[in-house]
Amino acid sequence: LGVLVNATGVSWVDGGPAVEMSIFGGKLQTTSGFTSGRGIITIRPNVTTASPAETAGKVESRSSAPAAGLPGVRVLDRVSEAGAAAPIEEAKIIIAGGRGVGGPDGFRIVGDLAEALGGAVGASRAAVDSGWIPYSQQIGQTGKIVKPELYLALGISGAIQHKVGMRTSGAIVAVNRDADAPIADFADLFIVGDIFEVGTALLDLIRARSG
Repeated sequence: LGVLVNATGVSWVDGGPAVEMSIFGGKLQTTSGFTSGRGIITIRPNVTTASPAETAGKVESRSSAPAAGLPGVRVLDRVSEAGAAAPIEEAKIIIAGGRGVGGPDGFRIVGDLAEALGGAVGASRAAVDSGWIPYSQQIGQTGKIVKPELYLALGISGAIQHKVGMRTSGAIVAVNRDADAPIADFADLFIVGDIFEVGTALLDLIRARSG
């Protein structure tokens, strides 16, 4: 029985599933299928919206015996990665920073906005690769796939690798100095301006309204 994991899309072609997956760090997209006609597909979280099935499903029971003679597995070490307090995939509000924040200190306004709104902090791959923020908060094709009600992007250009990770968000608001940034094409609200000026003004407004 074949298994295809972390699919980003599935369609039905010529009587079987065509499964889209990202490989080589998001540099290539592949389309795969099953030679046997049957298989298991796992979907990356938040890449699609669930909808009612047109017909009721049917359970087909199968049984199989474990392969004999497999070598035992020995655990050599366990490593726990420090990350966000709660899984970023479950956040209803995400404030994300990119290369435009300029460095680790630039994420202070990102964190302050996330705290004020009760949300989580996210980041683009450029910010993570620069060492400004942990990989556990990276959003995109090679990071987490998120689906918050509100996604606020500060200093993120919106390249396709990042778009894949947040395109199903309920509302996308972006702030960028570059009026031609790709994120302007799919954001619900795009603000051309300095992320620190806009971010600080927004933070002051939120704090004033919350008392």
